[in-house]
Amino acid sequence: MWIPQQSADPLWYRDQRLRQMLGMMVPGTLGLAATQLNLLVNTILATSEGPGSVSWLNYAFRLMQFPIGVFGVSLASATLPQVALQWAQKDYLAVERTLLRSLRSVFACNLPAALGLAFLGPSIVRCLFQYGHFQSEDTHATALALAMYALGLPSYSMVKVLVPACYALGSTKIPVISSVFSVLITLVLNTCMVRWVGYWGLALGTSIAAIFNGFFLTQAIRVILKKQGVFFSWKALWYAFLSYGGVALSMVAVAIFFEGLLETAIPDSGFSQFGWFGLVFGRCLRLGSVLGVSVAWVLGLAYVLKLPEMVQVFESISRRVKKRR
Repeated sequence: MWIPQQSADPLWYRDQRLRQMLGMMVPGTLGLAATQLNLLVNTILATSEGPGSVSWLNYAFRLMQFPIGVFGVSLASATLPQVALQWAQKDYLAVERTLLRSLRSVFACNLPAALGLAFLGPSIVRCLFQYGHFQSEDTHATALALAMYALGLPSYSMVKVLVPACYALGSTKIPVISSVFSVLITLVLNTCMVRWVGYWGLALGTSIAAIFNGFFLTQAIRVILKKQGVFFSWKALWYAFLSYGGVALSMVAVAIFFEGLLETAIPDSGFSQFGWFGLVFGRCLRLGSVLGVSVAWVLGLAYVLKLPEMVQVFESISRRVKKRR
């Protein structure tokens, strides 16, 4: 009786598509690893800056991750299947429109969030952390690091969108190259800046590296699309950046004015007499009111100015509110 000879290769290696998928996982992981590697570099360098430096940077970084998780990851999840399908159908103009729309949406959501974290950082940190052994000095130190991290927030979200887009366009090398350069830039900048300005220079250097990463990936995708006869416009991106940047700056002015009024009307001393719970309630009430007014201002102004991406956000929120009713 004839017995078929078993292959010496493992099962996963015998399937060509499975081999291809596993091979793409390695550069895919490296392409998204820049943020975590930069965080590791910062933690190592911050240990030389004395007590509190590592904690201040970690608290600030976690706060900065919130808008990335809400906006950046969501936009990336929505963009990837569209770009992959359009690229497979060779509809390159649709790919360009989808990517431009996603990047404009990044600016629409993350520019107000970045400026809000930068200018309202002390109030946010005070509300969340300034209790017990966490003193006002820790609040100001964490808020300063948060402001430096916030400079790179739009770029972090851009990377979340552009790295999967590169994979959808069939390029796995570009994100790896960009990630390696980003880590090297972070290492060089932060090694110098931590000596010049201290711990918050680590956050600033990381943001500069993130900005480079975003520009590099955008330019790489422009080159890929140009080979297909499609011109990816920087002009449209700059217009969106300046438009939503202007809206965000006006939001900051309104938020700072309103925050000053509330600090006079609702001081900590008025609630601290009720103990720890009263202090937390008072700070949350102030911060929640300021954030509510800020969000309403951004949505309302963008709706009046007919900025399309923010209008879509406004309409999406309105639909969700109506559904819950």
